[in-house]
Amino acid sequence: MVFRNKMPNLHRLDLTGTTIEANPYEFYTGCYTEENRLPEYAFHEQKKLLGIKLPKTITYIGSHAFEGCPNLRDVQLHEGITTIGEYAFNKCTALPYVEIPAGVAVIDDRAFQQCSSLEEVRLNEGLLRMGVEVFSLAKHLKNINLPLSLQEIGRNCFYSCSLESVTVPENVRTLPDDVFASNRNLQTVTLPSRLRSIGNNAFEGCVSLQEIRIPPMVETIGNNAFSSCDELSDVYVYLANAKDLKINQNTFGRWTTALLHVP
Repeated sequence: MVFRNKMPNLHRLDLTGTTIEANPYEFYTGCYTEENRLPEYAFHEQKKLLGIKLPKTITYIGSHAFEGCPNLRDVQLHEGITTIGEYAFNKCTALPYVEIPAGVAVIDDRAFQQCSSLEEVRLNEGLLRMGVEVFSLAKHLKNINLPLSLQEIGRNCFYSCSLESVTVPENVRTLPDDVFASNRNLQTVTLPSRLRSIGNNAFEGCVSLQEIRIPPMVETIGNNAFSSCDELSDVYVYLANAKDLKINQNTFGRWTTALLHVP
């Protein structure tokens, strides 16, 4: 309550050596502090906050915790955090870089959506799931590494970013709808050998994509998955039996120059 209502000019805050304790006092509508958890809406719309160092003891960053902090440029997260809640850093439009520490297993829906200045994200091992639209509309995001531990990527996760290269980890079985759509700078994609499905519009509008290799265990490719990939010149298919692949007439859109390579 003090941080939110009594410090309107707070620029920087170092909580590294502190602990968060449970308290029944409502500091925001319907919100209370819990043991070793940064609560939801903790710094929601703190307009002048520039930087923060979070406690080393927390295990959870609550939903909407930093949503709408337009000047937040520096966030230091410590190992021990396991979950970053939904909308946690949504609309932090000045944030240029973030490192997710080892041990974070879940980044929930829209956690970094509309972080329009975000250029680089460093992910570490231990990450299992990324929710819906986590980095969507982070239009300047160019560099991200997807760790080997990753198993699930939500729909629209990287929609309309500026990724240049992507390697999808081997444990991922499904690429959902619109997952990399409208990444206009995306040139190279490496898909996992045990991938089973590619969703609707998964790579739609990736106008710089030059080559795609469809792994042998893919069973379905959705509508417009590769439409408007204007620079695509080579498509490699490794299926033993092409009739087992479920596609339709819109899957690949219209190409004039692409060469299809089959077994």
